[in-house]
Amino acid sequence: MPVEAQPGVDEMQEAQFLARLRDSTERYLESLDAWEAQYQKYYRVASPGPGAVSADLESLHQSYLNARKRLQECVPRARRLCRKYQTRDPWQATLHVSLGAHTPQVGATTAIGKAERTLLAKCMLALEAASGTHSAPPTEIPQERRRGILQRVLDYFF
Repeated sequence: MPVEAQPGVDEMQEAQFLARLRDSTERYLESLDAWEAQYQKYYRVASPGPGAVSADLESLHQSYLNARKRLQECVPRARRLCRKYQTRDPWQATLHVSLGAHTPQVGATTAIGKAERTLLAKCMLALEAASGTHSAPPTEIPQERRRGILQRVLDYFF
C-alpha cells in the first residue's frame, strides 16, 4: 500500500494550515509545560544553553524538540499570514525559549508567560476569523465602559 505524502506547509489550503498551526502550537506549549513541571520536581543547578539534559528529562526534552521542530516549520507561513491580515506577529518570539536557565529554587518562572500565551491565542483567533475558517462564530469581547461612582454603588447593592 503506497503511503500518500502529506503536502508541505506552503502547499496546504489556508484552513488546513491554520488547523495544523493550532495543533502545533498546542503541542509545543503542552510539551514545554510538561518539561517545566518535571524540571521543578528536584533540586537542580541552572544550565542555560544547549547543554546535556538529565536522564529524567530526556524523554520530555525529546518531545519538546519534536514539537518545536513541527512549530518551526509553520512559523514562516504564519508570519506571512500575520502580515497579510495585519495582525500582531508573536510567532518568532515564541521559539526563543531557554529551558533550564533558572534553578527551580528561584521560584515559579516559566519560559513562556501568560501574556505570550494570550497573545498567541488572540493571534490564532484573529487569523482564523480573518481567513473565514473560524469554527465558532467570533464573539465580540464587550468593552467595559467606565462606570461612575454612583452606578458602582447601585450595582453593589442592587
